[in-house]
Amino acid sequence: MNKTLYVHNLSDGIGSQRLREQLYLLFSTCGEVVKVSVNVRKNRGQAFVTMKTVDESNLAVGLLNGETFMGRTLSVEFGKQETLKL
Repeated sequence: MNKTLYVHNLSDGIGSQRLREQLYLLFSTCGEVVKVSVNVRKNRGQAFVTMKTVDESNLAVGLLNGETFMGRTLSVEFGKQETLKL
């Protein structure tokens, strides 16, 4: 399993800093957020959120996938590569 989550179908009409902050707040409801990465220039509407534990990332997928966030239906899935140890 993976601690890093791939989040897509995000609104592309919001600044990267605000989006990062809002994703941090949303995913914090599932546990400790280690990192939120947003690249609005290259991959608009996408982000990566790294949780502290695999259990927290499992909880986030279960609770947040399909939820409405800023007027869009979120798609939350596990990242393709395993998270490197920090």
